[in-house]
Amino acid sequence: MQRIFFRIFLRKRSDDRIFRDAEHESAKAARWVVDYYPADVIEDTDDATTIRLSTSDPMVAARLLLRLGGEAELIDGSEVGEALGELRERLR
Repeated sequence: MQRIFFRIFLRKRSDDRIFRDAEHESAKAARWVVDYYPADVIEDTDDATTIRLSTSDPMVAARLLLRLGGEAELIDGSEVGEALGELRERLR
């Protein structure tokens, strides 16, 4: 079974003033991904964590990204991006 590797950018802080008081909660919201999935941490700064994950099904990764909402951004992985686009179309 072929593995698909992808990278996502997990935000730890929001630039939006409304959420400034919730920065700590925002960090926790995205950080569970690193604790739950076997992920390689590529970069970890005060503002964000970039991780590398793998899956055999790009739809699994797409659903994860939808769950994370604005707390995450796909930065690499074209198959995952295509699956994410398909899911977004279904939800419209």
